[in-house]
Order: sequence, then structure tokens, then C-alpha cells
Amino acid sequence: MTDHMKQARDEKARTYAYNNAIYIDKAMLNKEGYQYLEEKPAKDFKEGTDWFRNNVWHPASQKPSGSGKVLYLGETGVHLTVYPPRFDWDDSVEKHIIQKWVWVEDMLPDII
Repeated sequence: MTDHMKQARDEKARTYAYNNAIYIDKAMLNKEGYQYLEEKPAKDFKEGTDWFRNNVWHPASQKPSGSGKVLYLGETGVHLTVYPPRFDWDDSVEKHIIQKWVWVEDMLPDII
């Protein structure tokens, strides 16, 4: 994730937290408790995006089932291909030294 992407994510997290915060009178909490309530939604949002980014990927040992566009991380970087490939998956994993893969569809926002 680039620094620009991290900054955009953090700004969205702050905006989301601000817009969805529950008003609690500062007098009801000590300073640490209030600060926790202000920061927790943003922290949870960031952790959720990190979790998603890291968990949509499949190990190369897990053969895709179905068909569609696949991104894979190989020895020379990230590549786009169509599955099923013209070649056997196991041969492709060995040839391109595929470490992990993800369906492109799983990386796109729900816009339809």
C-alpha cells in the first residue's frame, strides 16, 4: 500500500468515524476514555481494510475454481491473467513462481 493510499484510507477512516460517532459528553468520561471513543472507529476501520487487503488472497497451492480474471503475485511482480489458463495451474505456479492469487472481482467495489 503506497503512502498516498494510506493517507486516503486514514482520511476516510477519520471522516467515517466523525460522521458515525455517538455524542458523549466529555464530562462523562475521563480524558483517556474519551480519547479512546474518538479514536476507536478510525482504528477499527484501518484494521478492517488491512484485514481485507491481506485476506482476499489465496495461496498458490489453492487452485482457483471457476473462471474469471486473476491477479497473481509471482517472482517478477503482480500479473493479470484469465482463469482457467491455457496451461495447467500447477505448471503455471511452477513456471511463474506464483506465491498467491486473487480474483480481480474480489478486489473491486460493489458498484452494480
